[in-house]
Amino acid sequence: MERFLLITAKIERFLLITAKIERFFLITAKIERFLPITAKIERFLLLTAKIE
Repeated sequence: MERFLLITAKIERFLLITAKIERFFLITAKIERFLPITAKIERFLLLTAKIE
């Protein structure tokens, strides 16, 4: 019984780690969505530099 509880505790710890990894991937996905906006801003700045 104790061994079973140890195994379940290890599985729970593993699931917590995977949950953190999933959260990290969600954050990186949000950053990736934000990057095209920054690219558009950079393009806009290049155009304004050409106008000047």
